[in-house]
Amino acid sequence: MVLEIFGVGKKNRARNKRYERALELWEEQRDEKRAQYRYQKDALKITKRNTYANLDAQDQNRLQSYNYEVARQRFEHDAERKVYERSVQEATQGFQFADLAEQQANLQQDRYLFENELALDLDEQQTALNYRFAAAGLAVHKRKAKTAAAGDLQKTAIDSLKAAGQAAARGQAGRNAYKNQQAILAESAAIENQIVENLFNENLSIDLDLRKLSDQLIFDKTSLELSRQSLKASDAVQRMAFKRDKLQAYMDAARRVEMFPEMGPPIPKPFTLPRPEFQKVYKPNFKIGKPKIDDFGEKASFGDALLADALKIGGAVLTGVTAGASAGATGLSAAAGSSGIFGMSQTTAAGVGAGLGSFLSQ
Repeated sequence: MVLEIFGVGKKNRARNKRYERALELWEEQRDEKRAQYRYQKDALKITKRNTYANLDAQDQNRLQSYNYEVARQRFEHDAERKVYERSVQEATQGFQFADLAEQQANLQQDRYLFENELALDLDEQQTALNYRFAAAGLAVHKRKAKTAAAGDLQKTAIDSLKAAGQAAARGQAGRNAYKNQQAILAESAAIENQIVENLFNENLSIDLDLRKLSDQLIFDKTSLELSRQSLKASDAVQRMAFKRDKLQAYMDAARRVEMFPEMGPPIPKPFTLPRPEFQKVYKPNFKIGKPKIDDFGEKASFGDALLADALKIGGAVLTGVTAGASAGATGLSAAAGSSGIFGMSQTTAAGVGAGLGSFLSQ
């Protein structure tokens, strides 16, 4: 009996040790959870900071790339515009040079045409003068021939009259005198006929020469007119060649003009990257799972020890004291309804009473 009573303290101390070890283990797990919770919170902060910094850097980089592309596009467009304007300026200078070249060529052609037309006019005038001079010479020659023939006729008539007078002066009569007069007249008529024939032939020769001069004049005028028409046709062809050369120069100058630069399509402006939403770190309940001392059994009492000793003794004298034991069980059960017996709790006392009654009823 003494051993059971003194064993109560030992049981309580073992119970308390188990509780303290369980409590220490729980506190370690609680501290580990707290540390893990703080670590996850710090990790979330670092992740947010790094993510936002990375997104800000990407936004800045994309904006910088956009500004660079816009500046590069504008620079290339300005460079192409300068090239285009320079080509237009060179083409304009080519057009002006072509105009000046055409004007210079036309001036030279005008001078050439004027000189040749002047030469033709001079040739025409010279031809007319030559014709007039030649015609006047033939007319003079014709008049000289007429005058010479008239003089010859007059001389022949005078010579005939002289011969007739001389014959009459010789005193011839009869047929001889008549024959001499007839011979003188016949000779005079023959001489006059020859003079007239010579004059006619001379006039015919002069008329032929005059006809030749007229035909030559017509031929020379026709040749001069054809030369003038040929000169005008050649001038027209040459001026057409000047226009053709000018057009070719225009085409060559226009071919050097670069294409008009056009601004490329607008570069899309970068948008701000979306910011992710982070889930908060779950905060655990650090009080959950905290051990309680009652989880390690009820605290042992002196009443329980006394009951155990009483049960051992009662077992030894059970046979002789059945009636007394029944009464004792009834008493124990009744005592369970009160505040307990021998320091036992109500639950323990009630259990002991029920067990003793069941044992005695067998």
